[in-house]
Amino acid sequence: TVVVAPQTVRLDVGEVQTFSAQVSDVDGRNLRRAVVVWESMAPEVLTVGPDGEVEGIAPGSGSVRATFRGVSGTATVTVRPAPEIRVTPDTAVLYAEAGGADPAPVTLRIQTAPGARNLTELTALDVYPPGGTPGWMTPQLVDTESPTDLVLSASVTGLGVGVHEASVELRSPDDRRGVFTLPVRLFIADLTVTESDGRTIVGESGPADTLSIRLESAPDTALVLGITVDDPGEVAVSPDTVIFDPDNWQTPQLVVVTAVNDLVRDGDRDVTVTIGVDPDRSDARFAPLTDRTVAVTSRDDDLGTFSIAESGPGSEVDEGGTTDDFTVVLDAQPLDTVVFRVTRGDTTEVAVSPAVLSFAPDVWNTPQTVTLQGVDDDVIDGPQTSRVYVIVDSARSDPAFIAFGRDSIDVVTTDDDAAGFVVTVTPPRSAGADTTEVSEAGTTDTIQVVLGAEPASDVVFSVTVDDPGEVSANPTTLTFD
Repeated sequence: TVVVAPQTVRLDVGEVQTFSAQVSDVDGRNLRRAVVVWESMAPEVLTVGPDGEVEGIAPGSGSVRATFRGVSGTATVTVRPAPEIRVTPDTAVLYAEAGGADPAPVTLRIQTAPGARNLTELTALDVYPPGGTPGWMTPQLVDTESPTDLVLSASVTGLGVGVHEASVELRSPDDRRGVFTLPVRLFIADLTVTESDGRTIVGESGPADTLSIRLESAPDTALVLGITVDDPGEVAVSPDTVIFDPDNWQTPQLVVVTAVNDLVRDGDRDVTVTIGVDPDRSDARFAPLTDRTVAVTSRDDDLGTFSIAESGPGSEVDEGGTTDDFTVVLDAQPLDTVVFRVTRGDTTEVAVSPAVLSFAPDVWNTPQTVTLQGVDDDVIDGPQTSRVYVIVDSARSDPAFIAFGRDSIDVVTTDDDAAGFVVTVTPPRSAGADTTEVSEAGTTDTIQVVLGAEPASDVVFSVTVDDPGEVSANPTTLTFD
């Protein structure tokens, strides 16, 4: 008999195992000098030498046979793939911003070849090319046996803008190839935004200002920057998108900042312009760039004033009750309600209605009408000019309108009173209202004198008798003031 030992073996591709064959006669005696012939029964999987040395050459199963004088013995051999360091992905890339935070660590998976036994005693060493900056990368194995993870971290301290290269050398005694080299690249990007005068100030009536955007390294594809304003009602930018590509990246691009000219009296406004990477449209190496912000001051050119418009060349009423009117309107939109009080310089000459006007922000430019009406009196004063005032109620109004809070118009009131007086006898006589009667016995009668209107100054009457030998009058002077 021929007995091959060992009977069952598992080999890696490239691994060698020496088999032995024991030959015995029919009586069971060992034939020590017997020479067997070795043969691979699966030459595509394994080979065998004349001394029984078997080498696995491809994954699979087969047998090896030893023959002596027509008698054979066999052993089973299973060949596995050779253990090899496999890293997924097979290249590591990290991205960072110059002067910014360190990039997030990158985790890679280390495994052996499919079907192969696990790798043991794994080691990782960071290596840098000649002339490169060393020490910026730290490789860390979670475990020394596969499958495991390799965690790469990087420090950007002291590193400039551009591409920094390194590699990780992975070794295991189970990988007969010796070393697996993992390429590592660190991209550091930067973006500079420059204000034209060290600050950005724009006015609603001009001028505009500019921002200059410069890229510090070339993109592989494109870098798309979106430019936004936190208060588009105050400030606008043009363009609102800037694109750098491999051809134009060295040319700074300008963004024009302008104030939006509104009619709102809102004072100077501080607005923020933000410049940020559009990650869906940009080269991945620029993803770490943080947003750049620019503080913009928008100068307001709207004054907190108002306008009065008379219905004609001037305002005129009379004591008979005729009316006139004027309108009031704001010249700029307020942020809060503006309240006016309408007052009269002479309450005896003209009346106003309404006495209060209120302008809310949503109706600021709708004129409101004030009606003027003459006040009737009994004074002969002729045409009188008085003043009507429109005054901002500071306690109830938008503060921006207080400084410009007073205006007025002149109103002429035409007089309807005429000079005259009435003389009556008290009591009246039947002979007529203008007849009086006295006797020489000393009886008296009364004559009453009344003015038809209030005089502007004293009115003096002289009382005379055409026949003083018959009648006397007392007093002889009447004074009305």
